[in-house]
Amino acid sequence: MQRGPDFPRNALLIAVAVALVLAGTYVVVTLRPAAQSSGVKVLTTFYPVYDYARNIGGDRINVSLLVPMTLDVHAFEPTPSSVQAVATASILIYNGAGLEPWIPSIVAAADNPRLVLVDSSANVSLLRVPPAFQKENRTIDPHVWLNPVLAKVQVANILRGLVQVDPADAPYFTAKAQAYSAKLDVLDAEFVNLTANPATRFFVTFHEAFAYFAKQYNLTQIPIAGPFEEDPTPSEIQNVIDAVHAHHLCYVGYESLTNPAIAESIASQTNATLIRLDPIEGLSLTDQALGMTYLLKMQDGFTKFALALNHVGCN
Repeated sequence: MQRGPDFPRNALLIAVAVALVLAGTYVVVTLRPAAQSSGVKVLTTFYPVYDYARNIGGDRINVSLLVPMTLDVHAFEPTPSSVQAVATASILIYNGAGLEPWIPSIVAAADNPRLVLVDSSANVSLLRVPPAFQKENRTIDPHVWLNPVLAKVQVANILRGLVQVDPADAPYFTAKAQAYSAKLDVLDAEFVNLTANPATRFFVTFHEAFAYFAKQYNLTQIPIAGPFEEDPTPSEIQNVIDAVHAHHLCYVGYESLTNPAIAESIASQTNATLIRLDPIEGLSLTDQALGMTYLLKMQDGFTKFALALNHVGCN
C-alpha cells in the first residue's frame, strides 16, 4: 500500500521497535501512564477496541495496544513480542470479523491457559465483501466499528469479558459501559438526522471501510481501494472518476494513514475537493498530539459527511 505523509516518522518508530524486539524488549504500545500498573492486564489489538476498553475499564484495568498506533492494522504482522504480550495478559480483546487473521496463531504460541478472549464483533450480522474485492479467501468485511450502533455491540461484548475476569468490579464496568453507550446513541442520532434527507446518498472514500456505516444510514460508498487496502487498478480508479461525474459529487475522501496521491489525482481530474474520511484503524501522530479519541474522530467524520452529503454539482 502506498505510504502516507507521516511515513518518515513512522519508519523511525518502526525501526526503533525492531531494535527493541532484537533486544528482547516488548514493543507492545502501552498508552496508560507507567505509574498505573495495577488492575486487570488488558491487551487490545487495535485502536477502536483499545479506546472502548479504556473507557469501560477506567482505572480498574491496565490496557495496552498490540498494533502500533500509527501502523495500519491491515499491514500488521505479529512479532515475538506480540506472543509474549499475549502470554502475560489476562484478557485479549480483538475486533474479529477477520480483521486479525493472526489471532489463533499468536494465542496458540502464547500458551496462556488463563487468557480470556473477547471477539468484540460477536453477535454482529457480518457483511460479505463484494466479489471484486475478495482476497485470499477473506470474504467478510471487518469494519464494524464505523457504525455507532454496532460499536455498542462491541462495547457490550467487551463489558462481558471484563466482568468475566474481574467480577468484583462488575458494577463499575457496567456503569462506565452504559455512559459510553449513551454517547454512541447521541452519535447515532446525529447521523440519523444528517442522512434523513441529504442532497446525495453517495460518497467517495479511499478504501471500502464504510459498508456497515452505509447500510445503517442508507448510503452508498464509492471506494477507491478494496477493504483490505490493496492498490487500486487503473480501471478501478477510472470507475471512481466516472462515478464522481455521474453523481455530481463535490468531495473525494482520503485517509491520514495512507498516501493521498491517488485521491488527489481523482479530485484533480473531477474538480472535486479532498476531504479526510478516516476509518479510525489507528491514529496519526498529529491526531495523537491533538488528543483525538474514537468519539472525537467519529464526530470529525460527522462534520465531513455533512459536507460530502449536502453538496452536489460543485464541479
